[in-house]
Amino acid sequence: MRDRMRRRRRRLVPALAWLCCGATWVPSDARIGFVQDRTLTVVSGTALLATATLCPGFAFDPLGVGGPRLSPSLHFVLVDVLGPFAPGDVRRTSAIVDVATGAVVLAPDFPQYFGVPSSALPLQWVSGERAVLRYDDGKTAAVREPPLKPLPPPGCSR
Repeated sequence: MRDRMRRRRRRLVPALAWLCCGATWVPSDARIGFVQDRTLTVVSGTALLATATLCPGFAFDPLGVGGPRLSPSLHFVLVDVLGPFAPGDVRRTSAIVDVATGAVVLAPDFPQYFGVPSSALPLQWVSGERAVLRYDDGKTAAVREPPLKPLPPPGCSR
């Protein structure tokens, strides 16, 4: 009994710390403001919430499956990314952008940060769920909030 209480406390303390100190409030009118080759903005009313920038050799694909999409919780943006560009080869992947900071995590790094599998195919949010991804085969996976480790600083994603 005592061990079970200790385990619960060990899980509860980091969650409470994230809620009081790490969680950020996102306005309900948050939306994707502007997508340029390497820059995406998230705005609320007339205020800029975050800017996400990709490194050279990568570009946001605003014409991907539905374009950039906010998660139902408004904490993340799911977007298609092209790159790295190589002669005769342009790969497509997904990326998650943190609305509060503009940090970009590309799909190959999803397991490390969000605890969800990577996918070479375009992903979607599950409608009505907080931050759950739907894969092409119909499987779903919940994005870890808070992330498993701190997200990379905003700016170049690689």
